[in-house]
Amino acid sequence: MVNCLIQKFYLNTCTREDSVRSALSYQSRRELVQQMAPRYQRASRSRKTRMLDEFVANTGYVRKYAIQLLNHPKTPRSQSQQARLPHYSSEVQQALLLA
Repeated sequence: MVNCLIQKFYLNTCTREDSVRSALSYQSRRELVQQMAPRYQRASRSRKTRMLDEFVANTGYVRKYAIQLLNHPKTPRSQSQQARLPHYSSEVQQALLLA
């Protein structure tokens, strides 16, 4: 991306391929985080560097954000929600239906 900005500034040329960061979908990147995070946390410092380089190359994330994700992966939220309680009493609902 930086190379693209430099090219655009100096040469006024930048292709669409240069600005695309990752071909992975959001879901694929999240799955990769869930898979790599435990191994990353157990790895030695030199191994973490290699894993981080690979992760950044595959996802297109910035290194600092990638480190944050691998050290503290987000847990998936539950899909179920509680049913909302009615705000109006049955008498008010009847009055609204008749109006």
